[in-house]
Amino acid sequence: MSLQHMLIGAHIVETTHNYARADDPFIQTGFAAADAGTPTTDNPIHLQDDEFWATILSDPQKAWRQQFIFNNVTVSEWVARVPGLGWSKEAVRLQNNVEHVEKMIGGYAYDPPTKSAHVMSGVGTLRLSPGDDGSALVTLSAFGDASLGVPALMSAEVFDKVRQDGSLEGRVVSGKARWIPMSQTWAANFPNVGKLPRGYLRLDKPDDITIHGSGRPTQIFPFTVMQYESGASELFDYVYAGARTDDGQHRKHVEAFFDKYKKDVGGNATYLFNGDMVDELWAAKFTSPAELRRTDAGAQSQLSLLEARVRERQLGKSDIEQLLKRMGETLAESDAKVISDEIGIPYANWFVSGTTLADVCNQFVDAARLHNRLEALVQALAIRKPGFF
Repeated sequence: MSLQHMLIGAHIVETTHNYARADDPFIQTGFAAADAGTPTTDNPIHLQDDEFWATILSDPQKAWRQQFIFNNVTVSEWVARVPGLGWSKEAVRLQNNVEHVEKMIGGYAYDPPTKSAHVMSGVGTLRLSPGDDGSALVTLSAFGDASLGVPALMSAEVFDKVRQDGSLEGRVVSGKARWIPMSQTWAANFPNVGKLPRGYLRLDKPDDITIHGSGRPTQIFPFTVMQYESGASELFDYVYAGARTDDGQHRKHVEAFFDKYKKDVGGNATYLFNGDMVDELWAAKFTSPAELRRTDAGAQSQLSLLEARVRERQLGKSDIEQLLKRMGETLAESDAKVISDEIGIPYANWFVSGTTLADVCNQFVDAARLHNRLEALVQALAIRKPGFF
């Protein structure tokens, strides 16, 4: 097993955590019960994708309940798997560590390091079914990229107004909305997502939205996790494809890519997640986040069972031995201190002075396993140490 498979395993655990939370806005609050709260400012802030996320990420607490004005932005039914991730400092660092290439549009796959950088910096979009109350989670984007845009929760009334003829994909709108916090957070164990504020623009008044037109394209990146066999081993991989919604055949192209990818891998390959919960693009074991959260007769969630399987197959004993060897070759004691603090394990809690670098690495990995931070350590190494994997 290679270290690359270990890094992919960390991606899969992070992805499963956050896929299982994708429909949280519908669970946390319906529009009847939601409280938008008191606005924190009387000065509206205009919305552009980059400027919006710069405002949010620079001072997350101050940004809550601020009002944002958006002009001529594109609406998409596809939402980023972790909104804002593509604008984080970790994502910027990752993208700077690989030769700059655009995220995939069309039917081909990247080499593992480039693909890993894209996965950790936010590529991947989902299309969720409307909530029981008719509300819908969408993306607003001035840049036309659903993985980089702003999540917005529309009331049933706003949703009906914007979609009009049955589809809101590509609508061009202007309006105003407030940035509302969620009580549920992204998976806190992971350095690339754990500190991202989780919220959405709340669009509950049809009169606050003006429709200008339709048909503007958006880049989308449907994704899933694949389980497959390689020789005697069972492995997992992250699979995504890009498309432009102005291509009338984009769904057909995406379907063809995922079908071919699975056939090329062979080995009883199975897709685990459904990326489009409105109109299925490929067959999957889990049809929705709720299905992944489902518990079995032993009161264990399917999420917990899947994570345990990934850890066993791609983050096992032999993988850890390779990780320790590589850490000993590339890290200094000062690196261990910085990374330990980054993943939430106080350095002083495990470090014993006067030991060799090999001992430091062993202590660090043992502490990461004890605190359930092994995947976080793997991702932090990928971010901090270009070429480690």
